[in-house]
Order: sequence, then structure tokens, then C-alpha cells
Amino acid sequence: MRILIPTDFSKSADKAIDFAVNISKKIKGSQLLLLHTYIPIQTGFLSREVQKKDEEITRERLELKLGFIKSNILKKYKGINLKEYLVKGANPEAITDFAVKMRADMIVMGTKGASGVKEVLIGSVSSNVIKSTKKPVIIIPENYKFKPVKKISFATDYRDEDMNALNDLKRISESLNAKVEVIHFSEPELEDKLEDYKINFYGQKIKSKHKFKNITFKRIKGDDFTDTLTDYERKNNIDMIAMVTYRRKGFFNLLFDKSLTKKIACHTQIPLLVLH
Repeated sequence: MRILIPTDFSKSADKAIDFAVNISKKIKGSQLLLLHTYIPIQTGFLSREVQKKDEEITRERLELKLGFIKSNILKKYKGINLKEYLVKGANPEAITDFAVKMRADMIVMGTKGASGVKEVLIGSVSSNVIKSTKKPVIIIPENYKFKPVKKISFATDYRDEDMNALNDLKRISESLNAKVEVIHFSEPELEDKLEDYKINFYGQKIKSKHKFKNITFKRIKGDDFTDTLTDYERKNNIDMIAMVTYRRKGFFNLLFDKSLTKKIACHTQIPLLVLH
């Protein structure tokens, strides 16, 4: 499995690197692709020769930074397959294009703020990468401390996109030897028997089509989605939340409504796996 890790040399990017390195140790034959992208300074006040020289100096400086990070990783973690890349180009296009070119299986990115959800809210590089790639993206909160991913909660709204995205979830969860729990949020006033029937019916479809090794299904009830999800996450030892982006208005868009997202941003401290 090829894991792409974009870095801007920030603390949040370091968290993503740490996460990617740790999960790669569990994935046989995995390869880490450490990427930094840059845009040369261009101005009409300097000659082409001077600008070219400035870019050469910039590249040398950035190559030293990448080399230093790689050296520290290889000293700390033995047997890691890691290559560093310096690419000229603007984000997020440079990241998504590189992911396609290198046939990356997933992208792991850090985020500033309280959680991965908060960064998506404010229109960051992470958000734009999610919008422009079809690769799974794992967003790592800035204050996250790594622990093995043993349990992934997949939030679903029973859409066709959710069913299609489960191929990636199956591959990632089984490579990490993690249990998958499919959860569906519903409001308390909805009829229990009907809602339970829906999750059981959806569960049978998943089992029939995807044949997960370790998967369970559960309905969670509450008045507010974000409060219910974050509370459930804390009380049930969830190591990662997974959900699907939709190209049209739907569950993912509802989740990232500003008023709802602020609540998750303040409380969620675990990685967010975004599927497509």
C-alpha cells in the first residue's frame, strides 16, 4: 500500500507523518511517499537568471528539510520504506496530481485546529484535496496522539455512495486489522422498529456484497448529530471515524454545516477517514 503524506513542515503535518509511519508498520509491503510542494517566487522586478537562481536556492533549502525529516524517521523507526519528493506546483492540484501519478492508495494529511473537521470547514488545503481527489483521505487532528487503530466507526445515511465506498474501507480496515462498526444516526422520535429494520437490512446488503471479516451494525439516537457522534466516540473507544463525501447536497454536507461543525471541532480528537 502506498501512503502519500503531504507536508508543509508544520506541527500538524508532523502529526500526520507520525500516524502514517505507525500504521505503515502494520501494513506489509507499505511505502510512504513524503511530499512537499512549492511555488517559486515570480516577479517582473527580477531577471530570469536571478529568479532561476532563487529557485535553485529554494529547492536546495527544501530538499535539506525533507532529507532531515526522512533521516529522523529512519532513525526512529527501523525497516520503514520511505521516499521524499519535492514538486513544483500549487496546492491542492499538485498533491492530487502526484497521488494519481504515484498510484497512492491513500493520502494522510495533518490539520490545524481542534480536529480534522474544523480544517475542512474553513476551506483549507485539506478540504480542497478532499474535494478534488478520489483517493481515501485521512485527516489527523493537530493535538492527536497516536494509538493503534482497532475500531473504525463508519457513519452512513444508507446512500448508494456509501455502499460503493466500502471497498476502500474494507481494504484499509483489514490492512490495519481493525473492527468496523457501521452506525446510523436517527432522532429519538423515529419509530424504533422501522429504524432497526433499516440498519439490519443495510447490514445484510453490506455483508453480502463486501464480506467484511469483522463488522457490526448499530443505530445511535440523539437530538443533535454532532453531539451524539462525539459523545458516542468518547464512550465507545472509537479510534477513527469514517464517512463518505457526496457530490451533491447530503449527509456529508449536513455534517459540515458551520453550526454543526464547530461542535465536532471542539470535541473530536481522532482521525477522520474521508471516502469517495
